[in-house]
Amino acid sequence: MRVRNEEILAAFPPVGVRIDLLDLLKKLPQVPDRLNLNPHLRKLVDRGYIERVYVGCYARLPPKRPGK
Repeated sequence: MRVRNEEILAAFPPVGVRIDLLDLLKKLPQVPDRLNLNPHLRKLVDRGYIERVYVGCYARLPPKRPGK
């Protein structure tokens, strides 16, 4: 089951407050698997909620396709 963006945004503190990604994941109603969480985190990074997502911290970039 995928977690909706509204559910993720509801778990966030005000913008500008530094957060621990693992603490955030504990607050989510359901923690999705890594592949489902990745696009959500990418949207949050784009909106400025998270400054940086570290590799190996629940969000991993999809593998590069051969020849690209």
